[in-house]
Amino acid sequence: MNFEEILKESFRIASIIIEVFGGLIIVLATLRAIINYFARFFINIYEIKNLDIIRVKLGKSLSLGLEFLIAADILITLVSPTLKEIAVLASIVGIRSVLNLFLEREIAVLSKGINKIQA
Repeated sequence: MNFEEILKESFRIASIIIEVFGGLIIVLATLRAIINYFARFFINIYEIKNLDIIRVKLGKSLSLGLEFLIAADILITLVSPTLKEIAVLASIVGIRSVLNLFLEREIAVLSKGINKIQA
C-alpha cells in the first residue's frame, strides 16, 4: 500500500464517521422535537412561543447535521478526485447549502419572534 492509498482509506473512514455523527445529530434532534411536542400536547400547552422554541432547536440541530454531512462529502473527494466526483460533490454541497440557507433564515425569523414575545 502506498501513501496515497493509505490516505484515501483514512479519509474514507473519517468521512463515514463524520456522516454517522451528522446523521445521529439529525435523528436525535428530531426525536427530541417529537418528545417535546407531545409532552406539550399532553399537558395542553399550545402557546406559539413554545412551538417556535421547539422549531428553533430542531432547525439549529438540522443545520449542524447538514454541516457535518457536507464536511464528510468534501473529505471523501479530497484525495485525488476525478472530475465526476467533483461534479457530484458540487451538486450535493450546493443542494445542502441551499437547504441550510433557508433553514438559517427560518431560525433567524423564529428567534426574533421568540425574543419579542419574551421581552
